[in-house]
Amino acid sequence: MYYIKLAASMRFSRDILLHSIKSDTYKTTKILPKTHNFDNTLPTDIKQQADIILKDTYNFSFIGMPIPLEELDLGKRLVEKIKNFLMELGEGFSFMGNQYRLHSKETDCFVDLLFFNRNLKCLIAIELKIGQFKPEYVGKMNFYLGLLDDQVKKADENPSIGIILCADKRQCEC
Repeated sequence: MYYIKLAASMRFSRDILLHSIKSDTYKTTKILPKTHNFDNTLPTDIKQQADIILKDTYNFSFIGMPIPLEELDLGKRLVEKIKNFLMELGEGFSFMGNQYRLHSKETDCFVDLLFFNRNLKCLIAIELKIGQFKPEYVGKMNFYLGLLDDQVKKADENPSIGIILCADKRQCEC
């Protein structure tokens, strides 16, 4: 039933539906527990929506790149496959740019991928990391989110959300 409802609501093509089944989307979106800090960082009215809409695990097998790969190459390949990537992200995502330039007092910064989610009414920054999670990624992401909220977010939009996608999902051993 999950796949029938998903295909109907997202208007999946046959190929996208088969990809969802093959990559076991049900398990990664409904069964496995999510790891995020939405309870501490998002306003009450959108944290539950964000939990429902955003996944904890993403399947990038559709890009067909050899492992290991560079983060910049991963970003370029994802842009080439943006339709499939948007379907993998979930409902309501709009692509805004890759290597999205933000200006700080000291230097320019670049968000790997920037999206807007119509349902959440917020910007979503995605940083791509090819290794294991490191705590310093959070500081960098928070810096980007502050710049996005100051420079890009519109007054009627919710605070920006950051997603750090690491190739290795193991917990940090720091």
